[in-house]
Amino acid sequence: MADNSLEHTFNIHVQGDRTFDIWDGQFTVKTMLSHADQMRQDSLRREFLGPNAQFATDRAITQADTFADLAVRITKAPDWWASNRGGLDLKDDNVVTKIHEAALKAEKDKTDELRKKGAAAAEALKAVGT
Repeated sequence: MADNSLEHTFNIHVQGDRTFDIWDGQFTVKTMLSHADQMRQDSLRREFLGPNAQFATDRAITQADTFADLAVRITKAPDWWASNRGGLDLKDDNVVTKIHEAALKAEKDKTDELRKKGAAAAEALKAVGT
């Protein structure tokens, strides 16, 4: 069973920087990746780059990293995301960037929240003398 406290939902509403289409919808993302997620992410990244990854452009490497991350991180998305093969068929860079930035912010916010809880727990232990 998934731990919903490790998921975050956000909405986007953005005009494409190339098509000028309006893209909006709700996304739910994992705020923490499991080991299996991380290995799948790496496998997808390598698959996107192909057998001669050492010759990939910086842009291709960035795209592979981004789309591999989104493929494992997104748990729910608008229909248009799926119909565009998880964003791969979109023409607008800024749409993908906005979604990825929101997903990474959700991860950072969750990490910060857990760090604060951990620090508070450590202080509570000190207070009781352990």
